[in-house]
Amino acid sequence: MSSPHPSPDDAEEEGRVPRWPMVAGALALLLGVTVGGYTAGAAVNELEAVEEEELEVSSGILVDPPGGPEEDDEVEEEPGPEPLPEGVEPGTPHVLQNVHGDRVMDVAGGSTDSGAHIHLWDRHDEENQQWRLHPVDDTHVEIEGVESGLLLEIAEAEDDPGAVLEERDGEPRQHWIAVEMQDGAVRLVNRESRNALEAEAGDPENRSPVVEAADAGRSHQQWRLLPLDAPPEDGPGQDGGGDGRGGQGEMDDDGGDERRTPR
Repeated sequence: MSSPHPSPDDAEEEGRVPRWPMVAGALALLLGVTVGGYTAGAAVNELEAVEEEELEVSSGILVDPPGGPEEDDEVEEEPGPEPLPEGVEPGTPHVLQNVHGDRVMDVAGGSTDSGAHIHLWDRHDEENQQWRLHPVDDTHVEIEGVESGLLLEIAEAEDDPGAVLEERDGEPRQHWIAVEMQDGAVRLVNRESRNALEAEAGDPENRSPVVEAADAGRSHQQWRLLPLDAPPEDGPGQDGGGDGRGGQGEMDDDGGDERRTPR
């Protein structure tokens, strides 16, 4: 007896592949993509929220978040340059001693009048030889005669351009730069003319006028700022003759003031 052959319907049924696993896999893949996209989006949103918490926007300008550095912390400013030489206190009386010859800057005759001339004289430390330096700004100082309260400036007269005393007017000719030298002396350079104070033509003797000249750094253009309690530097004695106030009362043969006679 021959074996039975499957019917055509049975063969067709056996050749079919079930489709439900494929459908289930596709659905699982779609679900995974959807869940993954949602998770990634949530992570991005969370990161953006954190960044927004770190920086607040105020009037379109990013500012530090709460708890950051204090806004009212003051930034310490570095001190500006000091116009006075080292060791010189503002307003403290000093003697200005010329390095060449060691005589000091003296108001002729102890005058307290505007226009009083300045010359060299032996040191005696009276008030017509005392000077105060007052800062004007970070670079310049005023030089005030202690006895008169007037300021040192260069006379405007072309025929007599020496150093004189005048009332304070705030003009640059009354401002000076104290340029420090390596040995502690200074050059006194006028703000307006850029010339330096010197003993005229380098003459170190009594009554030598104090004038301005091109700044060349020579010894007769250098001055020591000496406190009043400092002993006199080696040099001419303190006895200048007369009453010790720059030759006050000495007259020339014509009855004029000898200390103002052109040399």
